[in-house]
Amino acid sequence: MGAEHQPISYVDLFSTSPAPASPFSGLGSPSRELVPLTPISPPDACESEGPAQDETPEPTLFSVLTSGLSLRDLTPRQMAEVSLDLYAAGVLTYEDYELLAFQPELHPDYNDTVGALTGEPAGPDRPRDYVTQWEDRLNFERRYNPQNTRLVRKTEHIVNLLLTLDGPPDGSGRPMAA
Repeated sequence: MGAEHQPISYVDLFSTSPAPASPFSGLGSPSRELVPLTPISPPDACESEGPAQDETPEPTLFSVLTSGLSLRDLTPRQMAEVSLDLYAAGVLTYEDYELLAFQPELHPDYNDTVGALTGEPAGPDRPRDYVTQWEDRLNFERRYNPQNTRLVRKTEHIVNLLLTLDGPPDGSGRPMAA
């Protein structure tokens, strides 16, 4: 049997190094490099969007500390994990960690307790905006529990902390209140 009857493997056909006695050696082997995928946009979209499409959102201190996560698009599972990481790194105090890591929707009986009262099932993997959520909580505490100054101050502290973390990574954002 000659070389023309030798079995050829997939690797021989598509590898970057030429196979020694391949009958396809004269055809050249295709490159195995990854080619970036560029989205095709309609002709009108390119003209109307202009440079705004190329702008990327500025990173926040939180995204730098957590490798790209956003406080404005975080699931309860992620918040529990990230809070522990930030506490271990010394960014959060234990009290801050306790308040941020406690996510009721992670409890297995949530749907039978809180979910039954609110009519909303648990969504531990549904992203939410934690800055807005804590701002709403602060407004609630100020309105309905103004006599509980300790709770109001703790909630204010968490809101200030989240606003600082949601600011620029150089720390030029809002100052952290004690």
